[in-house]
Amino acid sequence: MHFDLVSDLHENWWPPEQNLNWDGLGTSLVCVVAGDISNDWDYSYKKLIEIGKNYRHVIFVDGNHEHNHKTNLHENCAKFYDRISPHNNITYLHKSCIVLDDTAFIGCNGWWTYDFCMPQMSSSECWERLVVEGFEEEKLSEIFIIAKNEAKMLYNQIETFNNDPRINHIVVVTHTAPMKRFSYLPPDYNPVHYGRIGNSLFQTTLLANTNQKIRAWCFGHVHKEFDETIDGIRYVCHPRGRPEENIGQIYFPKLIEV
Repeated sequence: MHFDLVSDLHENWWPPEQNLNWDGLGTSLVCVVAGDISNDWDYSYKKLIEIGKNYRHVIFVDGNHEHNHKTNLHENCAKFYDRISPHNNITYLHKSCIVLDDTAFIGCNGWWTYDFCMPQMSSSECWERLVVEGFEEEKLSEIFIIAKNEAKMLYNQIETFNNDPRINHIVVVTHTAPMKRFSYLPPDYNPVHYGRIGNSLFQTTLLANTNQKIRAWCFGHVHKEFDETIDGIRYVCHPRGRPEENIGQIYFPKLIEV
């Protein structure tokens, strides 16, 4: 099984003439999009439809930028799920999954648990500094609750497919980072934003991987390339990022084999 991986396209930041032309761009029949296509649900929807015309199947998780700092995260996802569900070749991994051949694709946004900044600062100190920077406590609380719920959902999915003899491989797709070792911030960012990079509870989901079926964990959010194999799991981040970051001026999908 193989698929193309992209993330963090941030097409609202790039000049329109530099946005990706998907005609003939793919190297596989399947494309995984690990969030942050744009800052607008409507634009991200249109882009997924465009990508879907060039692949047999597209698998998508929402990024934090899709929500564009809006509240009611669960409601936003539910509405988008209903909107995208009539398209049979596009799977939005919102409380759902898809099996292609003998490989199960599962995932979620994941959000953050405000503790990737430790030990430099505690999670409570991170929270307090984010409030000072203008983040509303209600929104921070909503994100933390969803981060816990999505980690629990992921655990249940991993457990289910590890016990299913028809499934030989699992691919996990999240937007945010699954390990602190994959933390990255541009040099000009306030270190408090390390707390907004990943979900530490993802590590507990690996306890459900009893039959070692997870082959790859794809993620985005951090605008830096990662490709490491740890305990038999390949962790891959392949972002385009923003123009000024000089990481995606020439950008192609990354072929991943499992």
